[in-house]
Order: sequence, then structure tokens, then C-alpha cells
Amino acid sequence: MKPSAAPDGQSRADRNCVCTTFAIVVVCAFSLMVLGYDDTWGIAGRPTWVTQARTYPLVNAGADAMVQLIERNEATRSDRNASIRTIER
Repeated sequence: MKPSAAPDGQSRADRNCVCTTFAIVVVCAFSLMVLGYDDTWGIAGRPTWVTQARTYPLVNAGADAMVQLIERNEATRSDRNASIRTIER
């Protein structure tokens, strides 16, 4: 079955890919901005326009999830490297 095409010629899968990519870019940009504020002034130093934004809970949760994913990936990688070093000896 062929995916339905929108009037602009994009398929639904193409639009979903664009939306997902946009969401990832927004979360990454937010994470970088918050990292700067948090390093300088702490969490309390985040501007009101950021913390009062309607999308703040969603984007902040996405940033937290991304940090947890990176930490889990780093832990897995260091465990794997330790196992490889043990095998090599």
C-alpha cells in the first residue's frame, strides 16, 4: 500500500521525520541554553520567559531524558571497555 501524499507532495512519513528532527533540534538547543544558565546562575537563574513558557515542561522533560540516555550510554560504554581490557590481559 502506498503512503498517502499531502498536497505539497510530501508523504506522511516524510512529515513525521521532519517533525521528529525538529523536536530533537529544539531539545538540543534548549539543553545548550539551559546548560549555560545553570552553570552560571544555577536552576534558579533560568529566565522567567523560559520557565513560564507553555512548552517548558515538555522540552525540559525531553532534555532530562536526553541527559539520562547519554549517561546510560556512557556507563554501558565504560563497562564494555573495562570488559575488553580484562579480556586482553
